[in-house]
Amino acid sequence: MLQAYFDDSGSDGKQVGFVLAGYVLPDQLWTKFTDDWREECQRPPRISYFKMAEAAAGLGQFLSVPIEFRQYKVRNLLELIDRHKLHGITTNLHWQDFKNFNAGLVGPAKNIPYGPLFFGILDNILAYQHAIGWFPHPIQVDFDDQGGAGRFAIQYFGVLMTLAEQYGDSQQAFATIKTLHQIIQGTPRMLDDKEHVPLQAADMLAWSLRLQMEPSSVVQHNPFAWLYEDIRKTVWPGCMRFGKKTWEAIASQLPPPPDA
Repeated sequence: MLQAYFDDSGSDGKQVGFVLAGYVLPDQLWTKFTDDWREECQRPPRISYFKMAEAAAGLGQFLSVPIEFRQYKVRNLLELIDRHKLHGITTNLHWQDFKNFNAGLVGPAKNIPYGPLFFGILDNILAYQHAIGWFPHPIQVDFDDQGGAGRFAIQYFGVLMTLAEQYGDSQQAFATIKTLHQIIQGTPRMLDDKEHVPLQAADMLAWSLRLQMEPSSVVQHNPFAWLYEDIRKTVWPGCMRFGKKTWEAIASQLPPPPDA
């Protein structure tokens, strides 16, 4: 069975973009990767867990660690991602595009940008499996804990899966969900990234992809801007992102607000 882990970057809305990204491997291969990652974390500069934002800013586990040693640690961990041939899946949105879309949104999904990214990742997993000839391969999909937004996404996922089982054969609207039902094993989980090492690799990927969405003046002055050119090579190039046309297409399928 395949196992996928995803983390986010930019959820506070203070950056240009909001990214959800992570990696897929056959389940049995994650054990060796996890062992190697933990072993590297124990090497100087020693850290208990890895978080890219802390490495970039010299905070948390990297407090008072000089920049050259932080870069050294990131390069070593990136080498493990390459060596173990992790397969990257990602999606993202621009905050301003979402805010424009969200202004006309009603119901429980309003103000929860994590929801579209959550289902965007599932759609990309499905497309990825078709593209590389793995469909229908069972996969467990897990995420870094997102609090209320994560619980909402998982709850809504369960509702859609139930409706797809009941009406998938008669209503085209449930076709994609019914197809996902063939590969998604169980309910996605929200996990602690300090305990689940693959989420730390997903964090590195999400952070780097989010940074690249910032203005060039911001990117150029970041001491970890180089990371993007290396880590993007681990990502499947067919991943769908949320552009303006995507939001327009989604909006066209939504029912009008009650007072319209």
